[in-house]
Amino acid sequence: MKRIIISILVLVSGISIILFLKNESDYIVGIENDTGNYLLTGNGITYKYYNNRYYIVTNYHIVANSKKIYIYNKNGKKSEAKLENYDDYSDIAILSTSNKLKTINLTNCTYDINDKIRIKGYNIKKRGYLISKLEHIDVPNSYGNSVYDAMKLEYDIDYGDSGSAVINRENKVIGLLSVMDKETKEGYAIPICDVLDIADRLSNNSLNRPNLRAQFTNSKTNIKGVIILNIYDNSLLSEINLQENDIITKINDINIENVSDFRNELYKYSIGDNISFEYYRDGVYYNKTCILK
Repeated sequence: MKRIIISILVLVSGISIILFLKNESDYIVGIENDTGNYLLTGNGITYKYYNNRYYIVTNYHIVANSKKIYIYNKNGKKSEAKLENYDDYSDIAILSTSNKLKTINLTNCTYDINDKIRIKGYNIKKRGYLISKLEHIDVPNSYGNSVYDAMKLEYDIDYGDSGSAVINRENKVIGLLSVMDKETKEGYAIPICDVLDIADRLSNNSLNRPNLRAQFTNSKTNIKGVIILNIYDNSLLSEINLQENDIITKINDINIENVSDFRNELYKYSIGDNISFEYYRDGVYYNKTCILK
């Protein structure tokens, strides 16, 4: 699996300057996160109206560690927003505000390589190309690292682009811009249907990521997988008799080559789901099935 070192697209400074553009789409908002120590800025897409509130999807890294979050509409009007929920692993967050905004119906799940695209943020209007449909990207976060499938883009990248809409030639939103490659300056966007799936599960409180209460590292032996470094109290792994130094090689018959693969596959499942682990110990492969908790 190709590993890509990325840099989060956030502008961090003691002073944040928001540029106002008169003709920005109503559904695009600017976001300002006051952490108490510095300001973070980015963009978001207003995708839903419910119970007299407008809901905005954005990247979690834009609004992490917030004390106050503000949004700017197309006219530059500033209002406070509430962080409703977030998923650090997939870098998705949902904000809400009572201020009137225009929403957009995010339903397009198809896109083609070499399509011309536009990047549209609060003060961002750029053009580029879709280089590849899906690539694994490795993003540091509080889980350690997350890996998700992202569209690879080529365009004129700047810091502060995070949370922008990626729009195809039919003027449909196909992705949420999230990260950039530090060396090549190529961008990566989460496909919009994946974004909506996470956002819906967050709204329904149905995104329950399992916690195995264990520490893992990549296997450096000829057996591909992850080595269990430490098992903590009340770990599910202890209950099914896995031990430290065991090498987990598969989850539900899907091969695991490293920690990023492991987390990516594990977090496809929720608490209460059945799951099986294949593991290697002392020259023998074993398989254990359990219910995640």
